[in-house]
Amino acid sequence: MIAADAVSIDGSSGWIGLAIAFVALSTMRIVLGIDNIFLIAIATSKLPVEQPKKARFIVFLLMVELADLRVRKQHAMNTA
Repeated sequence: MIAADAVSIDGSSGWIGLAIAFVALSTMRIVLGIDNIFLIAIATSKLPVEQPKKARFIVFLLMVELADLRVRKQHAMNTA
């Protein structure tokens, strides 16, 4: 965790770099999330007519569950 008085080696505030890193990471996550949606849509479009909707639902449910599991694991590591 970064303290509120975080200062870099040369004495300048490190918050600008932290903000840039946060924006870059957030942008990458959004772009990769959209990429995953396109990939799932393409993969499920090759299924028989009645199955793509069910397959997309199952994949998105698994994605949400895995993200929740990752957050819980990270939280457990930070509190231990």
